[in-house]
Amino acid sequence: MIILGLHFGHDASVSIIQDGQLLINLYRERHNRVKHAATLDINLVDQALNEAGLEINNIDYAAITSTQCYEIITNEPSSFSVAYGNKSVTNIPCSLRDLLEKNNETIEKLCNGSSFLSAVFNSESDYHRKLFPESQGKKINDFNSLPYLSDYIDFPGIWGVRKTLEEMGQTNYEFFKNNEQARHGFHYPITLNFRDHKIAGFMIQHHACHAASVYYLSELNNAAIMTHDGAFYRFGHNNGMYFYGDHHKIYPITPHHLAVGDFYDQVGSFLGFDLFGAAGKLMGLAPYGKPRFFDKKFVGNSYNLLKNNLGDSTAQAWIDHCLQMAKMMNYNFSSLSQLDKITDPINADIAASTQKVFEETIVLASQSLHRLMFGVGVNTKNLCFAGGVALNCPANSRLHRESPFEKIVIEPNCDDSGLAVGAAFYLYHNILDNPLVESPQGKLVKPYYGAKYSKESIEGVINKFSQTHNIKYKKIYNASESAATDLANNKIIGWFEGRSEAGPRALGHRSILADARQKDNWKKVNDVKKREHWRPFAPACLESELHKWFLGCPQTSPYMLFTGHVTSQEVPAITHIDGSARIQSVNESCGDFYNLLKTFDKLTGVPIVLNTSFNGPGEPIVESALDALNFLVNTTLDILYISGFRIVRG
Repeated sequence: MIILGLHFGHDASVSIIQDGQLLINLYRERHNRVKHAATLDINLVDQALNEAGLEINNIDYAAITSTQCYEIITNEPSSFSVAYGNKSVTNIPCSLRDLLEKNNETIEKLCNGSSFLSAVFNSESDYHRKLFPESQGKKINDFNSLPYLSDYIDFPGIWGVRKTLEEMGQTNYEFFKNNEQARHGFHYPITLNFRDHKIAGFMIQHHACHAASVYYLSELNNAAIMTHDGAFYRFGHNNGMYFYGDHHKIYPITPHHLAVGDFYDQVGSFLGFDLFGAAGKLMGLAPYGKPRFFDKKFVGNSYNLLKNNLGDSTAQAWIDHCLQMAKMMNYNFSSLSQLDKITDPINADIAASTQKVFEETIVLASQSLHRLMFGVGVNTKNLCFAGGVALNCPANSRLHRESPFEKIVIEPNCDDSGLAVGAAFYLYHNILDNPLVESPQGKLVKPYYGAKYSKESIEGVINKFSQTHNIKYKKIYNASESAATDLANNKIIGWFEGRSEAGPRALGHRSILADARQKDNWKKVNDVKKREHWRPFAPACLESELHKWFLGCPQTSPYMLFTGHVTSQEVPAITHIDGSARIQSVNESCGDFYNLLKTFDKLTGVPIVLNTSFNGPGEPIVESALDALNFLVNTTLDILYISGFRIVRG
């Protein structure tokens, strides 16, 4: 069985799975070179099909999803569009369809209007237009738009009761433990029109896709699942859920009503960061400060905050609180929200205090979920965590150390970039009831599902580029050994290998690398990437050696999603100001990148290199050889390795 997964929101993507195995996952941003790009075009679907060796008539079902309030937009409505409803899937369980038919209601009742498209064409802000550059010079009527399906099945007598996180942990949710109506309530039939083909499928709820994206790739048979992201919702399932994964089934248990994701983004925006990059920069800034403004009354879900008389605008209440505290403590306000002075105490301490509120809330939410699961007779030791907030490494390490769960699983594309994968797996397993599939390679340590590039095509690109640009290149017999030697000689290199990695962080296939022993490389690599000097870098470390160099983190961390305490002074370029580092563990599954690290360890006695994403400011990670070559000639990068070729400027 072959399923096509399509995510139309920001960080839009296309995936294809066959018999429960992921074949391909392409990100729109990597191909149109617009970071966090929204909507899909027909060409990316064609490319995914070609990469998988398939044609559209090979697709059995389509799984569709989007970011909250981002409608399904296509710019070739005669060839590529989605419509609600499909009579060919009436035999497949769908509680939402059954409920609407019973009440003689239509799906439009549960949809939002044209939220994203209206913002693109009518808003004075260019925030949305940046994500959809194809709209330039067009009119709103040039695009086909299917409204976002916002509301799915609901149980207002249970889910609508106001409960704090502590109260939720004490509530008996056994009603949902094996509730098939709830399990089949987060999808609705659709028809995908693709040229002359009509493909049956389902629209799938946003957070159900987040849950599926982590659980079905976890290789677990059961897990508690928590999802949350930066959506502006305060209540209900659109800002996140507690789920339970039981073999191939995912049961929704309850919305948790967290709002800390949006809270975190808004504080970062207040400090002067662009909203879409605010969370990552705020996380990096926090160690420069102290959590002097922390107040426990801001910890919890939206009902905790209402109970503490903080109202709906929690971010503004928090900012006011921090500024009031800072005034009482005689802080200097002159550098507040000034990016050129962002590490000054007023900014850094707001960041550190916000980070602590975030961490305490996530840990409390995990404790609530654990008690909740125990209350319904489920004693799972596993927690799957997904949604954009799961990119916060210090919070994840707190979960590792302090949550009641023994195993914490987070996928590299835990943000919205993983939704196409999640949608496809949710349809295959939870809707169509196919059993879990064991992967002989070990799915959890193989994030490389981007496009394929042959060595012949890459050499052709390099040769053609050399005719128009001043570069020199040669084929290297052992590229990993050559690159390790260059790194040991303190060169900064770009490393391009095989298929690109999933998620927003470099995992050794599209990386910029440097010698972590050289403290100056912190500044030098920031200069190469043309970003702020204060921003930290991550280490890639041989998995077998990780325990000797880092503490307080999982000893397997393949996706750069946990922080550890650096135990040695030998690697200052990856050691943050608080002694922490965002680690990536590397083993044989990482390909030639693993051999590079092994060789570097033999040369230097240090099994660690500085590893950062291969991109410039405001750009997506490079996808193609041409992207990497353009980066080389436009920056101060010393050397570029592309699939066995060593390239330098002439």
